[in-house]
Amino acid sequence: MVVDVETGGFDWTRHALLEIAAIPIELDANGAFVYDVHGRLILDERPIVDGVLSALVADLRAAVPDIAFAVEARGGLTRESQFDDVHREVDAAVIDDVLELPAPPGKLLARSSDLEAAEFIDLVTDVTGDRAVVAYSGATGLAEISAAGVTKAAVLDELCRERDIEPRDVWAFGDMPNDLAMMRWAGTSYAVANAHPDVQAAADQVVTPTTRTAWRRCWRRCPRRPLGKGHGLLRTV
Repeated sequence: MVVDVETGGFDWTRHALLEIAAIPIELDANGAFVYDVHGRLILDERPIVDGVLSALVADLRAAVPDIAFAVEARGGLTRESQFDDVHREVDAAVIDDVLELPAPPGKLLARSSDLEAAEFIDLVTDVTGDRAVVAYSGATGLAEISAAGVTKAAVLDELCRERDIEPRDVWAFGDMPNDLAMMRWAGTSYAVANAHPDVQAAADQVVTPTTRTAWRRCWRRCPRRPLGKGHGLLRTV
């Protein structure tokens, strides 16, 4: 089994993934969505439920007056007009308030222009408490909030258990702090050469800076033997 694990949300027009025939499953938005690449459909989702979402947004707005939000949902990225979209995603929908969305999102994104990145992440984490999971993917000043218990490591563990794949048989690639739990869970971990220092320090090996190139080279060296119901290469970018 080969799985692509994405920090960001899925893009229905991401045809490049369909060209990677060896990757049938993609986990998006830090595990909130399990996506069938070839069938182009969502197999499972773990959204932030309405009551939790509205309470989080209200509490964070009270704590950080200039905070702005975006969400990653089934339809892709939607952002508030004041949310600084540093990646300039041209297809992102723009709304006045994320709570106007008709369906709960897989991930809530938050930014503040007034606070330093570290201070902002710490404050968001404190306000959120155990109601959700706050992750930091390395994007400056961006807090990524998922439903309680939803992380890359947790969802991958569940996926592997369903397929009788042991953690020791899994290779995980990472580059940012939100990959650390997954890398510690996997039997073998790789950090790309341009990864965050904490990720490089935690990895079993450091490989070429290009993540896709890195895992392909390692995959070519992987022994072709069955690991439970499939092979256990798990990739993150």
